[in-house]
Amino acid sequence: MSATGLPPRENIRYPIPSSTITLDIVLDESKPLRPSSVNACLSGAITIARQHPQSSLVERVFKYTALEPLDIQVGIVGGVLVNELTWGDVVVVLEGLERFYEESGKWVAGIWFLRDEKRGALGDGYLESMGAQSPERLVEE
Repeated sequence: MSATGLPPRENIRYPIPSSTITLDIVLDESKPLRPSSVNACLSGAITIARQHPQSSLVERVFKYTALEPLDIQVGIVGGVLVNELTWGDVVVVLEGLERFYEESGKWVAGIWFLRDEKRGALGDGYLESMGAQSPERLVEE
């Protein structure tokens, strides 16, 4: 817990390499995740997102839950006022998150805000455990 009594959080600005999208990420240090679970979830979500025409708009919330080895869910929703989020953007964001987690080694739940340097705010998303797992059960073996 922080001095305010709130769980520790870390804010990170992550420009996705080779794209015009930046993620403003808020990590929740009190919610650790297994690296293998994060990787399985993001990999599965990328596979599903690639099945859509990449230039078409995401009309609803995109959610994907990896049930093995631990229930982890990733979700992305387009902006409320102007929805310009495409399936291609979803793939870029998910691949960027894979890279972020691998490079940073910060295997915790988080939320993020998507911003494109040309189109502005695109939406937001999250990655979290759907199960009630205690931190000691989340240690990578």
